[in-house]
Amino acid sequence: FGEMIFTYDKTANAAYLQIAEVDDDRGAAVETVPVTDDIIIDYDSKGQVFGIEFLNASELLPASLLAQGASKHKKSA
Repeated sequence: FGEMIFTYDKTANAAYLQIAEVDDDRGAAVETVPVTDDIIIDYDSKGQVFGIEFLNASELLPASLLAQGASKHKKSA
């Protein structure tokens, strides 16, 4: 695994924690499995966790974490 990437889209109130890097061997997320109404796990082509999506993120995660993720989201947009 490489560096984890956390982003937050304030408009959608959704956050994403990308756990694995996209590469030719792993691929990107190919399967999504809802754990709750607000948490979705993405799996790669090998069945390993690729990332975690948080819907209604402001209700689930600390504001300080969301602020860090929002700044990363703006840079990549």
